[in-house]
Amino acid sequence: MKHYTIGLDVGIASVGWAVINNDKSRIENLGVRAFKKAEETDGKALNLARREARGSRRRIRRRAERMKKVKETFVKYKLVSKSELESLYKITNNMKDVWELRVDALDKEIDRKDWARVLTSIAKRRGYKSNRKTDEEDKEVGKLSKGTIENKKLLEEKGYITIGEMFYKDEKFSTNKRNKGGEYNNTVLRSMLIEEVEKLFEAQRKYGSKYASKEFEKEYLDIVTFQKPFMTTELLEKMLGKCTFEKQEPRAPKNSYTFERFMLLQKVNNLHIKQNGEKIIITPEQRGNLIEMAYKQSEIKYSQIRKKLDLPKEAKFAELNYNVSKKKKDKELSEEEHIKEIESRKFVKLEGWHKIRLALKGIGYEEKFEQIKEKPEIQNIIADALLRNKTDETIKDYLEKQKIVNEDIIKAALNINFAKVGHLSYKAMEKIIPYLEKGLTYDKACEQAGYEFKGTKNELQYKLPPLSELDDVILNPVVLRAVTQTRKVVNAIIDKYGSPTAIYIETARDLSKSSDERKRIEKEQNENYSKNEKIKDYIRETFGREPKPFDIVKVKLWREQGERCAYSLKNIPADRLFEENYIQVDHIIPFSRCFNDSYNN
Repeated sequence: MKHYTIGLDVGIASVGWAVINNDKSRIENLGVRAFKKAEETDGKALNLARREARGSRRRIRRRAERMKKVKETFVKYKLVSKSELESLYKITNNMKDVWELRVDALDKEIDRKDWARVLTSIAKRRGYKSNRKTDEEDKEVGKLSKGTIENKKLLEEKGYITIGEMFYKDEKFSTNKRNKGGEYNNTVLRSMLIEEVEKLFEAQRKYGSKYASKEFEKEYLDIVTFQKPFMTTELLEKMLGKCTFEKQEPRAPKNSYTFERFMLLQKVNNLHIKQNGEKIIITPEQRGNLIEMAYKQSEIKYSQIRKKLDLPKEAKFAELNYNVSKKKKDKELSEEEHIKEIESRKFVKLEGWHKIRLALKGIGYEEKFEQIKEKPEIQNIIADALLRNKTDETIKDYLEKQKIVNEDIIKAALNINFAKVGHLSYKAMEKIIPYLEKGLTYDKACEQAGYEFKGTKNELQYKLPPLSELDDVILNPVVLRAVTQTRKVVNAIIDKYGSPTAIYIETARDLSKSSDERKRIEKEQNENYSKNEKIKDYIRETFGREPKPFDIVKVKLWREQGERCAYSLKNIPADRLFEENYIQVDHIIPFSRCFNDSYNN
């Protein structure tokens, strides 16, 4: 068999394949390779249980190490002796509740052993601390953060001095003081517990305790607050990946000045406006006005472009679909209202640029933004700092090493969170941007910059190579397993039949989708099935005929159009819906041109 074609149907748990003999025009062989998809039946990752168990072991080990150091500090400052440590935590009938002791310690000197129990109680459960201040103040980061915000508000509203006093006296914590059943209602910020420690030490010194020196307080707090960074710079760099064109260069942050400029120029250069079928040419001056507008406004909408360019009513933006329904909350919209609603959508937004501006404005130093306007590369440095560092301390160090020493700019940067990364490096974009500035589209600019826009050229190989190079590119485990299994199928076919003439691939739409997205699609499919069944019943009852697939489409379209003709706007009577040649279903774009026979067309 000299010439043959491979056909592949790649799904999330199988690869269907067929070998077509082109010489004899027949199917030579076919089959299916089934495999377990890389997730559990509930959509969770296969390694989730193992990862969670490993995390629990790590937390237990680190807590044990922390408590060991705390106890060594107790002995060092003669709070208790080594022999006393063994009996210190044994529960006896006359032992006072530790939460009560945390309140007593604010008003009087307490016994040294009770003082040790108080400090142990705080060190064991030291509260929640985000690596970033922005996460700590974000109300949308989940249940855990929500619990800390509510408890902080409760502390302030009821005037409790410390967390310990709140937990001891407030009825919210009378039943249980620890979180139960996956809830985080009793979580507090670590910063709030640190404040309690400082107030307790200060009170004990005030009442003459020998075991509350400032040296002891500092060493104790150093142990309690120490936290290993969860992400190293090296691992972050690996996760960010390399540039599509410059293989040795790291990808740039999406919120950097260079990437936002690169994206803005593409959007403006690709803006297509048509009037009565003719394309409206945007002048260089108009392009410049739109680009300038993007740096002044937080967001540009299509309606604002219309006003800025003084476009006539007949002009339409090619990117927008003006054919969607004009109904909103059962209210018919006029043509003008309909267009206004469609064009209220976002055209472009320089998120990083405006986040920095608003952050400076929020702390009362908006004039400092002039420095960034004069030297926009400062935004690149800020974006790099936020993307490549995960704690406020390391972000500040990074900025200072890059000669960003202005305290106001650093303070503003610490109130921002940039986490997205682009597909190109600074080096590649700096080569492409000059051609985008001239008004060229992305593909033409890439060619002028010397890059292969349609893809990189690789050396031909007899069989598909291992996927080790894709480990950093394909981050979805379901997709990675499907691609790996497909490689095995193709190489096995090549082993038997030699190199194919061509390979045709069909991939499942849900291949790269998450479990939640696939469940949503399945729900929509079930709803659509239910709707179709109701239409079938309607056709049987009303017209006394067994419905065909196209009959269902006809009824759906008839209802969506308000039972009227899309062209004449005349009413279509229900009793003539299936009358031969009375009505016809038309394609929006002629089928002969687009070959699109889908419901949407």
